[in-house]
Amino acid sequence: MKRISVFALALLLLLSSVLASCGGGAAETETQAADPAQTEETEPVDTGWHAFDNLPEKDWGGRTYTILSRDYEADQFYAEELTGETFNDAVFARNQAVETEYNIKIAVPTCDGSWGNRDIYLGDIRASIQAADGAWDLVDGYAAIIGSLVMEGCYYRLNDVPYLEPTAKWWSVSAVEDLSINGQVYLTPGDLSMSLYDNIFAIYFNQRLFEECGLGDPYPTVLEGKWTYDLYHSVAAACLKDVDGNGKYDKADQFGILLDEDLVFNNFHYAFQIPITVKDENGFPVLNLGHESVAGLVETMYTLAYETPGTFFTKDDSALARSMFMNGQGAMDHALLNAASEYRDMEDNFGILPYPKADETQDGYYTTFRDNAILFGMPGDVKDVEFTGLISEALCQASYEMVKPIYYETVLKTKLTRDEESQQIIDILRDGLILDPGAVFAIQLERAGFLTRDCVYHKKSYASYYKSKQKVFEEALSNYISHFVEE
Repeated sequence: MKRISVFALALLLLLSSVLASCGGGAAETETQAADPAQTEETEPVDTGWHAFDNLPEKDWGGRTYTILSRDYEADQFYAEELTGETFNDAVFARNQAVETEYNIKIAVPTCDGSWGNRDIYLGDIRASIQAADGAWDLVDGYAAIIGSLVMEGCYYRLNDVPYLEPTAKWWSVSAVEDLSINGQVYLTPGDLSMSLYDNIFAIYFNQRLFEECGLGDPYPTVLEGKWTYDLYHSVAAACLKDVDGNGKYDKADQFGILLDEDLVFNNFHYAFQIPITVKDENGFPVLNLGHESVAGLVETMYTLAYETPGTFFTKDDSALARSMFMNGQGAMDHALLNAASEYRDMEDNFGILPYPKADETQDGYYTTFRDNAILFGMPGDVKDVEFTGLISEALCQASYEMVKPIYYETVLKTKLTRDEESQQIIDILRDGLILDPGAVFAIQLERAGFLTRDCVYHKKSYASYYKSKQKVFEEALSNYISHFVEE
């Protein structure tokens, strides 16, 4: 009975906090959470799987489990106290459940893991692991750059870690399928953090402008599987308007499509089902960049960015694009799911759409995540692999049961959206998530995975650029996968 009572207590703590945030009293919350005996008497009926069910019972004697977090991701892993804010309190309850179950303490030291500090960030992690400090059990890795540490032999192969189940639904089945090389997994996202969901690429649309421009409601089109690039592209000209009447189109005017950065162009690889890499018969990635479909994609994206009336490309000025969208100057804006929090004060109603299909023959809508999302890795110098594996698995399981539902249903789908259809779209985005090694490990592959965005952003010819870089790309990929060949 221990297992259920511990988890029921944590769930009760979380539920009490959520109710308190909706008008209940804090004193009542504290009383309920402080009475384990009463919880045991009113223990809920076990209706199925619960976190820890498939894990051994073990008392670790107060040992500390340590997660190295980038400073801006720390709230994913640690909450100091109950505050009445739903996500914070879910993290608090999750950690308390794991700490109580295994008699441990969770520590979350932070570091500057920003892109601008990437060399120091990687250098500090590398130095600690190579010195066998055993400082951390798990590392919150910046997806775009953390792969270099795998190449240097700094991480454990997750397939070999006791108790860890990287193919389980609380980690990422798609990551294991897409990012594994020769069946080996060193890095993976997981429900221990909601960063993956925050960083999914989506399209936002202004409902007022769609109506005024005669475009109607796009949701039925999406849900019928008919949201294609042709329809998407038609929005540009339909909503173009010279607001100030000066005969020029600039940031004072109205546009159908707002583009702010080159990552938008890369996401069309996934939207159009044009992979950067494909797996060979042995499970190794092979570059797909010489395929004619890639040449066509580069041409399509170039036309969208520079030759389409009604498109405004701000070239890395995300703040300008966000401001124009919020001011009702753009019918569609490309952003991450976490941008919805910025749009809460927007006067016009907005909705969320997936990136379009290339055509109706595609079997679904596809997207990926921005490359600053978390990929977890286990340092090769952990002090006790069994301890680290068990607690990592327990935390991820508990997060799947206690944090993800709160974040996904209460925060992402309810607080940050304005209609039920947007909530359906979020499900579509989640189900169509693709993780391509060519893009995730693009830095290690000499920017092979960024070929499309680089060609469009810097106005390079696809044919000549690919020809000049093909050998470099292939050698970089060969060097990378050599670290996954078993001797």
